[in-house]
Amino acid sequence: MMQALTVGALSGAIVATAHAQDYRARVTLPGGNRLPIALDTIGTPYEVDAPKARVYDAVALVMKDLKIPLDHDDVAFGTIGNATLQLRAFFAGSQLSRYVECGLGVLGPNANSWKVHMALMTFVDSLGPNRTRVRVALSAGAADPAGATKESTMCGTTGVLEDKISTLLAKQLR
Repeated sequence: MMQALTVGALSGAIVATAHAQDYRARVTLPGGNRLPIALDTIGTPYEVDAPKARVYDAVALVMKDLKIPLDHDDVAFGTIGNATLQLRAFFAGSQLSRYVECGLGVLGPNANSWKVHMALMTFVDSLGPNRTRVRVALSAGAADPAGATKESTMCGTTGVLEDKISTLLAKQLR
């Protein structure tokens, strides 16, 4: 049985099935070929020495500390994040260009002057009683504020936000 949550402005969907292994988080962002991106296939997984429940709670605290609003918080599937972020200029304490590269314009990095649509999801999977795999996935696209007649663009991650979340998570787990 499939459940789906359609995301308005991003035209994305978070799709879950009855089995955690089959969980799929997909979003469609401005720019590129407008094909859905499976968030659970991107990001670099790493392992931590702590039980899944403790890691999940720590991720929630990190998101709160960074003032990242959650639109998805599913303990059973071990997924937490926001697939519908619509941002301008600043996010999580820094200029957006620190986290994503969306090209350059006359005003500098497009990430700082265009509307950035971002999906940020953290996946937490148990590997054993005291071992957990964490994967932070970020995907983004940007739309020129001049309007629909202008092309939008896909953005690439710099890896800085993912590293920031990882570092803050490690501090929470100490």
